[in-house]
Amino acid sequence: NPIDPVLNEPYIASEAFDFDFWLKIAILAGFLFWFVVAKRPFCRTSCPLGLIYSWFNRFSLISLEVVDTCVDCASCTSLCPADLAVRTEINSPQCIKCLDCVSCKFVRFRWNSGLFFYRNPVFKRFKKAKEENEIG
Repeated sequence: NPIDPVLNEPYIASEAFDFDFWLKIAILAGFLFWFVVAKRPFCRTSCPLGLIYSWFNRFSLISLEVVDTCVDCASCTSLCPADLAVRTEINSPQCIKCLDCVSCKFVRFRWNSGLFFYRNPVFKRFKKAKEENEIG
C-alpha cells in the first residue's frame, strides 16, 4: 500500500475492505457471470435509465410494425438483442428500438406523425369521427 508523500498516510485505508466492499465485488462477479449466460442482463433488470425509457416507449417518435405478409420465419426474433418475440412484443416497454429487427423484410419502422396522444384509442376515435364529419 503506497504512502502519500504529502499526508504521510496510506492511499487506501485499511478499513476500506469491509463488508460493503466485498458485497460490491460479489454483485459485480454475479453480473459478470450473468453477462456470459444471458443477453443484456443489466439493461433488462437493473438499469434505471432503461426503466425511464420504457415508460415513454409508447410515445416514441418511431414505431415498429410487422407487415401482414409475415411468414413466421423468426429471423427478426433471432436478431433482437432483448430476446423479444417481435411479432407479439413489438413496441412493448422492453423493446429498446435498436432497429436490428428491421433487417428482416417483414418488419419496418415508421415515423409517428402528429402528436403522441393520437396513438391513444380515445383520441383515435375522436380523430376518426372528425374525419367522417369533414367527408360527410
